[in-house]
Order: sequence, then C-alpha cells, then structure tokens
Amino acid sequence: LRCINEFFMVLRRIRLGLLLEDLAYRFRISTTTCGDIFNRWIDYLDNQLSVLVMWPSRDVIDSNMPEIFKDKFPTTRVIIDATEIRTETPSSLKLKSLMYSDYKSHMTWKSLIGISPAGIVTYVSDLWCGSISDKQLTIESGLVELCEPGDSIMADKGFTISDLTTPRGINLIIPPFKKKQVKFSKQGVKRTKGIANARIHVERQMERIKNFRIAQGVIPITMANQASKIWRLCARLTNLQ
Repeated sequence: LRCINEFFMVLRRIRLGLLLEDLAYRFRISTTTCGDIFNRWIDYLDNQLSVLVMWPSRDVIDSNMPEIFKDKFPTTRVIIDATEIRTETPSSLKLKSLMYSDYKSHMTWKSLIGISPAGIVTYVSDLWCGSISDKQLTIESGLVELCEPGDSIMADKGFTISDLTTPRGINLIIPPFKKKQVKFSKQGVKRTKGIANARIHVERQMERIKNFRIAQGVIPITMANQASKIWRLCARLTNLQ
C-alpha cells in the first residue's frame, strides 16, 4: 500500500471503528498485514501528534477565557472529568476485579481528561483499570502538579480531591453537596447552575472524543498495549475540529 492509503486506512479504523478483517478486505491485504500497519501508524502518530494536546500557560488561558468564566470562575485553569471505555473480559481473575466498573457494569478502561475554559483538550491521561476511583486517577495522572498556586480546577462532585489541591494553593470548584433532608440555599442553587453551565464545554468535548467509533464499542483485550495511544489520538484529533 502507498503511505497515504495506509494513513487513510488507520483513520477509517479509528473514526468508523471498522474491524481489521473488513479493512483487509477493502484494501486487498491480509489481516495480519493490516494489523501490523495499524500498530505501526499508531506508534508513529502517538509521537508526532503529541503537540496537539499541550498544557497552556496561565497567560494563554486568561487571554482565551470565555465570558462565562471571566464573570464567575476567572481563575479556572482546567475542567476535569473521567470517562470510561469498554473492553473485553480478561482471563485473569485479578484483572477482572481491577477492570470491572460498577458504574458501567462492564469491564472498562478509565481516563482523566482536562479541558481548558475555551473548550480545548489540554490533558489526557493514560487508560487505567475501570475500578480506579476518580481521586486515585487524579493522583496517578499527576494533573494537580501541573497547576500553579492561585489556579482553580473545576470538576464534578465525585472528585473529592481538596486534600490534594488545598495544600498547593489550588482552589477546587465543585457543586456543593446536599445534606440529608436539607434544601439547597439560593446561593447553593445558583452556584450549582453556574458550574453546570460552565461544564458544558467539557461535556461537548467528551462527546467529540467518543464520536470516534473505535471508542464506542468493546475494545479487544488484545489491543491493551495500544489502547492508551489510540485514546490519546482520538482526544488529540478533536483539537483539530
């Protein structure tokens, strides 16, 4: 195959989720050759396209800050969220317990995504076993260490990471917790709505990443070594949209 055809084949697998057998038939090559080409290109693109997801400086964040953040959350450096993609059941009992997600009721890999207030992917973690908590995922990712004193991290209420952020002088913006049999105050309701409106950016970006159909299905366990690279590639390509 010509180089451009190999590249086109890889993009079709990622975007459309086509099977290797299907692609091999379409491009008139063997399934083994198709798999080798795919893996080689994934390694190459993971290295070459790393520049598409960069951790921006505070000045860059401020100069591109949307009005909704300027008015209510001006110190926001990143909006974070965790997402899961399904995979096959491994044969190892230990791996089964590590990869089973109670949230998805399935074997999954889990990743932490960071989005700038302007809606650009600025951080993508490796894939971790689906049972990992949001807090542990944040610790393992090292994202908090990238922030500076005075920054704010916006997250869902599941990210109980104030013990990680406060000692570093980083503010954690999460919706307030509702106490049992106690209604939210007007201020609490207003803050919750404000955070929800601001977090629309991260939700939309997550949808763009998961529009790559390879991440919508069940990723074969045989692709475990390449899964993180494929996931990072999907996230990076959304910054070109």
